Amino acid sequence: AYDQNYECTFEDESMPLLTHELISEAEKVHGILPDRQEWSIATVQRMYRAEGVLEAGYDVGRHRDLSDICVFERIGSLRREIGELIMEGMRLPQQIAQARVLLSLPRFRRIEIDMTGLGLGVFETLEDEFGSAAVGGVNFGTTEAVTDRIRSEGRGAPTAKVTEIMATDLLGVFEDRTIEILVDPDLRDDLRKPEKIVSPGGRVSIAASRDAKGHADRFWARALAVRAGYSLSEAGAFHRFTTLQERIARAESARSGKTKHARRRRACIG
Repeated sequence: AYDQNYECTFEDESMPLLTHELISEAEKVHGILPDRQEWSIATVQRMYRAEGVLEAGYDVGRHRDLSDICVFERIGSLRREIGELIMEGMRLPQQIAQARVLLSLPRFRRIEIDMTGLGLGVFETLEDEFGSAAVGGVNFGTTEAVTDRIRSEGRGAPTAKVTEIMATDLLGVFEDRTIEILVDPDLRDDLRKPEKIVSPGGRVSIAASRDAKGHADRFWARALAVRAGYSLSEAGAFHRFTTLQERIARAESARSGKTKHARRRRACIG
């Protein structure tokens, strides 16, 4: 989870980034609750039967913050939430094991992982096993080239903080009515945590409050999932869907390579 203010440049007055109206219009997924600690059989079966591609965001936490994996089924421009896993106080190896379940599904396309701080190890492990086409990482403290959406607001600078870019993109799919999320009061509260705050000098930033239920972890998981869809949607981008058997074989090969390396290292030490 990102544990500090997210500097952004919006032109509105101080208020939550996502309004109640926008959230209400997106609350169209009934009868699905987030899983806790591990994927339920029902969720895995639902994701396995998906007609669209699966794109996910993984906000990594350990002690203070929750870990959250949000999965969208994308058909055309519509992102419909199809599964969510909330992990609290879980060791990273066990979190990675749950992520592997998702990444091994036949319709899985891409996941973007918060690799700020302790999330770096999670990202590197999954990227080694499943490849860079399927796994992306985001350092929340970096900057990137501004998007067309930000440029259309009159931004003159060539770059912006990656958190601003992700927050703006998430706001955009809500405004475009191309996202459908769970009907969940706790999720609504989490989506409302990031607020635009205007300083006396006119500087605008986004800050998220922390409570017992987290630090806008579910907001950022959805922002990362939206980013997963944009990451491979540029003109000319190509991605071949690999089969479940191919992914399992690649994961086993990666683990086998690590075992052989460890044996050679012990032999050298001995």
